[in-house]
Amino acid sequence: MRTKEKHMNIMLFIIIVVVFICFIGYFCSNEILSQDNKTAYADIAMAKTEDEYSIPNDPYFSMQWALSDKYNNISIQQAWEITKGSPYITVGVMDTGISVHEDLEVNIDKERRYNAIRKTNTRNDVVDFHGHGTSVAGIIGAATNNNIGITGIAHEVSIIPLVVADKFGYYSSEAVVRAIEYAIDQDIKILNFSAARFGDDLTVLNAIKKYKGLFIWSAGNFGENVDEFENIEEFDLPNLILVGARDKNSQRSSWVTDKGLFSSNYGEAVDIFAPGGSNAKLNDSSGLIFTTNINNDYTEKFFGTSAAAPHVAGVAALLLSKYPTMTSAQLKQAIIDGSDMIEIDTPDGKQKVRNLNAYGALHRVGIFDTKAISDTEVAITRLCDVKSDCLMIPATYQGKKVTAIADGAFKNNTMLKNVIISESITSIGNEAFAGSSVEKVTFFRSKNELKIGNRAFADCDSLWDITVPNRTTYIGDNAFTDCDSLK
Repeated sequence: MRTKEKHMNIMLFIIIVVVFICFIGYFCSNEILSQDNKTAYADIAMAKTEDEYSIPNDPYFSMQWALSDKYNNISIQQAWEITKGSPYITVGVMDTGISVHEDLEVNIDKERRYNAIRKTNTRNDVVDFHGHGTSVAGIIGAATNNNIGITGIAHEVSIIPLVVADKFGYYSSEAVVRAIEYAIDQDIKILNFSAARFGDDLTVLNAIKKYKGLFIWSAGNFGENVDEFENIEEFDLPNLILVGARDKNSQRSSWVTDKGLFSSNYGEAVDIFAPGGSNAKLNDSSGLIFTTNINNDYTEKFFGTSAAAPHVAGVAALLLSKYPTMTSAQLKQAIIDGSDMIEIDTPDGKQKVRNLNAYGALHRVGIFDTKAISDTEVAITRLCDVKSDCLMIPATYQGKKVTAIADGAFKNNTMLKNVIISESITSIGNEAFAGSSVEKVTFFRSKNELKIGNRAFADCDSLWDITVPNRTTYIGDNAFTDCDSLK
């Protein structure tokens, strides 16, 4: 009897220990999860690994390193959790044409194709005899999850072939202008121009000024600093994005070809860098871009800023599919503000540049009211609309530099959790974020002095993470009073 009672006591003790361990494990796991959630975006997508995403069934997807989480990519798989595109979004590919291809046909707008050289629009007039335009189109919007070929950045999109270059790849300014005018007439929202002469072709520039859509231009492959181009300041337009190329290792792209060594152009005027590949020796294609090619084929040897630009065009199409009322200036701003910062080597030394991030772009969409500070500067006075609880205060907005957050601009805002403040901001007004639900505030590095007004972050009960930058020269009275979560 005593032995049986002893056994029962032992079993009871074991049960109590097991229950206690489970309780501790549950408590700790929830505590860890709650801490992690404070530093992550609200979307569950950010917490996933590549294996947890729905990987496209296209057989060559594994060859597309720019779309893989195994490299410092463009966060496209996270972006696909939000949107995969729309057939109502139009992207004009101003290039050598687009050939009939098994992996493109479903996303090609056959009604609005146009040969700007011949001024015709029959099927034969947009056939690509070079390959360049077909490769660009594949990056933007190859059909996806069709068990064929590659994966496009925008799974659904309406790609419009606009022929501006001959079979040798040479374009004329007159044809480009004609294509832009056609895009205006047809209300084509995005134009991709993977061609040279940025900073030089003023004829094309003047046409872009009349175009209301987003114009994406490749920076060029001659290893030049575009800031030194004679007319570079004139190319700084709110609807024009200049794209440089980077490789798997987030370095400025360079290529060994049978015509010599080439590398991506660079400089402050290059708005963003995107995958363009690199190779270390001739015929080495392992680090280049895999995409569609003429003759219903594929190529693993596409490269250059010509490949980088359509990555940006594809992301722009995703943005418009999610937020179709965005202006070209807002599209540009979201793409730039949503980017990551990387450091590249250039002939002039190291340079910090922006790296395309599709998921970041989709999370940086904000519409603001502003007031003029000067002819070139504005202050943000109110947040009119935002698409997520993570927002970057832009460095520029609607063509003007943002240097201040006005008094009460985000006061009592209950939407925002994570705020990133750009390097251009020099003043945060009185009660700018007072009483808001913001949890984390991050400042970009800058040499500009910063002033923080009275009660700027007062009564932000959820604010737990903010590091006031060293450049701060003034902090007003009670700037952080009653921020109970701050340590």
